[in-house]
Amino acid sequence: MPKPFSLLLVDDDPNDLELFQRALANLPIDATLHTARDGFEALELLHVRGSEDLPKLLVVDYKMPRMDGVQLLAELQKEQRFRQIPAVVLTSSHDRRDIERAYAAGANAYLVKPVNFNAFNRQVEVLLTFWLQHNHTVASPGERL
Repeated sequence: MPKPFSLLLVDDDPNDLELFQRALANLPIDATLHTARDGFEALELLHVRGSEDLPKLLVVDYKMPRMDGVQLLAELQKEQRFRQIPAVVLTSSHDRRDIERAYAAGANAYLVKPVNFNAFNRQVEVLLTFWLQHNHTVASPGERL
């Protein structure tokens, strides 16, 4: 039996974490969700995992205390094994400078959080369906993508 997809969601807002968890629970995707409240916590989680146990997707908020999403993405670019994890910024900021900084730091996508729960659910569904079921990664041959 294939193991579930592993996701890492990095967001300091407990309401956003809960909304994402609820949206994920409504999807027919076998995924294990790990969470961190900021970039430092995310780095700690990633460093204790072996290369074979890294998440298949990183979803990160832009603005967080201690280490924000862009700082986290820049840190991840320093290590080869972390550069292979697709990173999506999911944030409330529409600011063009934030978008430019996120892509410059290594983001693979930048999404603005909808304020409506149904729209948020749909966005999470499209996001996870694409990145976990359709996108091909640098996975080992025969590994479930």
